[in-house]
Amino acid sequence: MKKLTQITEKISVFVLAIETDKKERERLYSLGVLPESIIVVIKNSKNNAPLIIEIDESRLAIAKNIAEKIIVSYVLDEESFIFDAQHKKTEQRSFILKELKKQKSHFSLDEFTQKLHKKNKKIGNITIYRTLKLLTKKGILEVLNLPNGTNKFEIKKGHHDHIICENCGSIMEFHNEKMEKLQKEIAKKNKIELDYHKMKLFAKNCPFCK
Repeated sequence: MKKLTQITEKISVFVLAIETDKKERERLYSLGVLPESIIVVIKNSKNNAPLIIEIDESRLAIAKNIAEKIIVSYVLDEESFIFDAQHKKTEQRSFILKELKKQKSHFSLDEFTQKLHKKNKKIGNITIYRTLKLLTKKGILEVLNLPNGTNKFEIKKGHHDHIICENCGSIMEFHNEKMEKLQKEIAKKNKIELDYHKMKLFAKNCPFCK
């Protein structure tokens, strides 16, 4: 986790928290800067000039003292992290990444492929598959295995758990501090050190079924 002011230019980040007063927080919300949104830092000068950020292709200026209170985590760093000697930057890969940043929820390979084909019929299925596989390998995407044997992708962000409906396949995210604390207490009682955990709760029906 980092403050928005610590993020260098041309990097996409996931907003984890906004630690400003209520009035300023509401103003940011109205601009589209809110927890769980993905933003791109376009310009971040060393002086006190505002940060220029991009949200859903709209550019905004955020004052340094406000950006200092926006807590984020990395999502996509196209230039220095994803593309390398083995994976060259191409027009198709750049297009996939651009569309990936717009994903607000879990998605399957087929769903994402169909969405891309509506905008660019020339992009190959293999290219899409390999790019998602690369992003998963680099820890940018996470895969969620569903009871019916299918997989869903999501952009890696702050820790959270899932409730999965076995009836309609809907996925709901949640985070519970009491549950997190309880897990640590159980680990301590059993004299073990937790590495990480992924909790999946399964339901037979949910509000989306109705």
